[in-house]
Amino acid sequence: MATHDGRLKWFDGPTVLEALDNFETLEIEDKPLRFPVQDVYDIDGKRIIVGRIEAGQIKKGEGVYILPDGEKATVYSIEKFQAEGIEMANTGECIGLCLDKPVVRGQVLISRTERARNHEPRTTNHEPRTTNHKRYKSHSLLDGGTYLSQRGAGYL
Repeated sequence: MATHDGRLKWFDGPTVLEALDNFETLEIEDKPLRFPVQDVYDIDGKRIIVGRIEAGQIKKGEGVYILPDGEKATVYSIEKFQAEGIEMANTGECIGLCLDKPVVRGQVLISRTERARNHEPRTTNHEPRTTNHKRYKSHSLLDGGTYLSQRGAGYL
């Protein structure tokens, strides 16, 4: 781990500690915004979306996309415990956001200026889709019935 050992003469690579020392620092502050929604609270009549900024930064008045739906929203306030008048929040901060659109737990907010590739908006009417599970005939509950399943924030 820390030094080369004579018993591993066939291995000419770096030790574990040398490999760890050679890692480059990932500058996630410079990456596009990634804000996974941890939860949504109603506090004093405001709907506050809470989470941690995993990459990038967010500013009051900034436009965001709500994934996976690709819906556009605008940040009209940034909330933080015992702080007022916050204009901007950076990577690693746990904050609350107030948006002009509803958001649910499990969705991710990304910056409008740095639209993530492969995240084209889906047209959805948020209606649950049903399916017949006839594949599992041995179990009486699943024999030909129609069931509603949930995957993440969406329904199958």
